Amino acid sequence: MDLPSGALARMFRPAMEPLPDGWDHVEDFPLLQMTAVRNQGSNECDFRAVSVLGLADLGDMIDLVTLTEPGPLGPRTPELGTYVGVRQGGRLLAMGGERMRVPGYVELSAICTASDARGRGHAALLVRYLMQLASDRSEIPFLHVAAENKPAIALYEKLGFRVRKVLHVLRRRYRG
Repeated sequence: MDLPSGALARMFRPAMEPLPDGWDHVEDFPLLQMTAVRNQGSNECDFRAVSVLGLADLGDMIDLVTLTEPGPLGPRTPELGTYVGVRQGGRLLAMGGERMRVPGYVELSAICTASDARGRGHAALLVRYLMQLASDRSEIPFLHVAAENKPAIALYEKLGFRVRKVLHVLRRRYRG
């Protein structure tokens, strides 16, 4: 294998797997893949608080993701789809967006809310907005959430998502 020593790999696997020779364990955890089975109430929402995020917002987006750790967001991730947020006084309180696409499906990603802004319905509003965008394109939204993130799972279930599959995230470091 021609990898530099210290290279990191993140794999999504159907089950836990033993470490191959030359690799060290970094972390592993179960991840739920959830798919929307219905669009719960998007037509009844007032989306005026939702703003589309762009390159000018990237610093705020990365700051929020760093604080809340919803999953990876790189500097070019927002180029993969529409990212939206809720701001108050110029501060980005919550965000979410679209990432991976497969025919007929779109992944909702980086859904997060600043800790001091939780419980105000921002995440639900943003997910409903993204679900409506997907519905307008005849796509089915899906997402991934850590199995221990019970509040997020409860929200997604309330919005019409159901668990499709349990995956395992395996992070490994190559030592050579």
